[in-house]
Parts: sequence; structure tokens; C-alpha cells
Amino acid sequence: MDGISAGSKRLMLERALAAGLVAMLAPVCVAQTTAATYAWQKMQMPTAAEVARVWKAPPPEYGPEPYYGLNGAVDRDVLARDLDTAVKLGFHAVTVQPGRGNKEAYLSPEYFQMFKVLVEEAKKRDLRVWIIDDAGYPSGFAGGLITSQKPELRMQALTIAQTLPVKASETLKQAVGPDTVAAMATNAAGERVAVPIVAGAIAWTAPAGSDWTVRVVDHVFRTSPTASATNLTHQKDTTQSVEDYMDPAATMAWIQFTHEGYYKAMPEEFGKTIIGFRGDEPDYSIAGLPWTPKFFERFEQVKGYDARPYVAAMLMA
Repeated sequence: MDGISAGSKRLMLERALAAGLVAMLAPVCVAQTTAATYAWQKMQMPTAAEVARVWKAPPPEYGPEPYYGLNGAVDRDVLARDLDTAVKLGFHAVTVQPGRGNKEAYLSPEYFQMFKVLVEEAKKRDLRVWIIDDAGYPSGFAGGLITSQKPELRMQALTIAQTLPVKASETLKQAVGPDTVAAMATNAAGERVAVPIVAGAIAWTAPAGSDWTVRVVDHVFRTSPTASATNLTHQKDTTQSVEDYMDPAATMAWIQFTHEGYYKAMPEEFGKTIIGFRGDEPDYSIAGLPWTPKFFERFEQVKGYDARPYVAAMLMA
């Protein structure tokens, strides 16, 4: 089959655990013992006896399936050939992952038309289709569309933008930018003082007795790296940002690019040939302390106090 993807490790795990236990690995689909007993869309925890009844001939909705990478130029003949191979190998479902070198731009109308042809060919063979929900991992960058079309919804983090020494009893006057969210002063004894920001500027007089350091905290667009099939460098890097996972508007934009795009192209096959989406977990691995515009407001609602005086200390740890 064309291009078994980086998900091959997961495939080996699925094969090793066999059909019944794979149900427990799938995030949105669990065992269907009989059509009359469970709807496959519902989360269930099957008993050993229930699994045993369908172990040798599992329903396609939760049997093992290979990852099918859409690498290179694919047309109906290529798709039919590959799906025939899956059937001959005994599979009843495939997990389809966007690949490199497609003639159709990822998530474009032409891409969805190609994918619709794939689903048509799968339906002819009574195969089920899982869809990998992005062009790589982690989920949330829409193959680069968050960066190119919704840059204001990219992942954000907090950073110490300025470190300003202040002598004892002296007054610091310093303009700050629109991205500044907080400032804090510390001295050699470990004392910490919140520094007020008024009208885009700091005007703060250091207490007597010791020198101080003021740290100004800004929010910046900074992403964890993404491994994208649409990245022409073929590298895992930060050129295609993931969305701001803490902003509902950002997550909705990503869903509209991806999940909604597939659904609009072939709504009649969802819940039938297409049984769901699979994706990778969110990732903050190198982005830093996560930030979103409503962070402080929400934090105070939940915790009862303002976190701004403490964020610089968090970044110094």
C-alpha cells in the first residue's frame, strides 16, 4: 500500500492486541457486541465475555486497521488498488492519513473531492474509514492554515521581555508595549513586589535598602514544533503553528478547517462509511508558559486572586 505513515508503531500495537482490545484504544469508538445491544458510536467498556463473542470476526467499526498514507499523486485507480490490497489482507477498515506530494492542496476543495473518491471506493468494498484530523502531529495546525489564514489564533506563551536594574530608592520610568501583561521586582534577599503598569508605562520607585531587578512579562506567539506533511522542508519545526488550545475561537477555527471540511464534502457518509476522526494530543513541549487573552480573567474566577504579580516568578523558576 502507498506510504504507510509514521503511525506504523501504533499499527503494530493494534495488530498485537487484536481486534477486541483495539476497541479500548480508540478514543471515540468501542466494542459493538451485536447491533441490537450497543450502538458503536457510544463509549462502552465491554466485558471479557462480550469481547469473546466477537473476537474472531469483529465488526469493522472496531477491528484492526492499517494506517493508509496518501503519499504522492493518487487517483481512483490507485485508491481502488490499495483498498483492494487492504481487503485481501483481511482488513475491514483503514485509517487515512494525509501524505506528501499530493497534487491537491491539503484541505482545499480539490483535496476533499479526492478524499470523497476514496470514501466511495471504500464503500464499494464495505470498508470503514477513520480520518487523521491533521496533516501530521500534534493536532491543531490544519496543515499550516492556522498560521497563514488565522495568525491571530496561533499558540501563545509568556516570556520575560525586559530585565531592568533599579537602584535602591530610585524611580524606574519605562514604556512597555501592548503585549506586556505584568511586571515584578525582586531583590537579592528574594523579596518580590508587583510593579504596576499604568497607561502603557511603568513608573515605580524601588524601596530603600537594596537594589532591585524589574522583569517585564510579555505574551508572544510561540508554538511547539509541528511535523506536517505540507512543510516543504520535511522537518519538524515551528513554521506551522498550532492553534491556541486555550481559546475556544481558535479550536473552532481549526475544527472548521478540518472536521467540518470533511463533513461538508460528504455528509451522507458520516456514521456509515466514515466512522470518526483520530488525532494527536496537544503539545506545549517548548512553547513555554501557556497564555491566552482571557487567562488572567479565568484564573481569578477559578482561584479567587490575580496571578499577574506572580507570573514573572514562574518564568524565573
